Amino acid sequence: LMSNNKSPTSHWELTCDPSTCATTDSALVDAEKPTVALVAEFLEHIVANNDARLATGVEDVCTTSFHAETNPGIVMTAYVERLNQFSGASPCAFMLGMIYVDRALLQMPGFIVSSLSIHRLWLTSLLVASKFLDDTYYSNKHWARVGGISLKELNSLEVHLLFLLSFHLSVSPLEYAQYRSTLQASVFETRAESQSMSTESHSTLNMKTVPTIDSTAETHCAAA
Repeated sequence: LMSNNKSPTSHWELTCDPSTCATTDSALVDAEKPTVALVAEFLEHIVANNDARLATGVEDVCTTSFHAETNPGIVMTAYVERLNQFSGASPCAFMLGMIYVDRALLQMPGFIVSSLSIHRLWLTSLLVASKFLDDTYYSNKHWARVGGISLKELNSLEVHLLFLLSFHLSVSPLEYAQYRSTLQASVFETRAESQSMSTESHSTLNMKTVPTIDSTAETHCAAA
């Protein structure tokens, strides 16, 4: 999902310090509410772009345990909202899940986020984020039912993701804030591009500031 830019916010390597984010303070909770919408909009845009690229046949596709055999048939905005409604994960955990996705992708350079691969990866990342961050969380059985996969598969994906992350789940509050700011800027920039687009076609996001697929990356699925 990311370019090769080495700036602190370019690799989604941010997590939320539980002492900062796990709080009952109503002001903070209200401030974090837009996070879910940002995540949904960003993922939907990334998936749409990459599906279009894959449809041209120019990309070699590798498959991992996160890939579905067929399209799940639910767009990411609806899937994210479903998880938001039924998973019990906090808004801060949603941002944490995005960071885990990015960290996992760094270990799978050829992995392309698409409508076939994003649902399981996002579900598992959010599950791990909620367990790490939230004071209370549902069982894997509940998460599997909400996410639309079997409990056995979810358990396996959770273990796989943890090893991809090398069990590195926490980062600083500063990194979290920087990451959220970058994600917000990315979404707003995408909206502006869509509004100003005329005859020019944009197949990818601005790789200088926006998390996206590195089109030059060698396609392989290391550790996948």
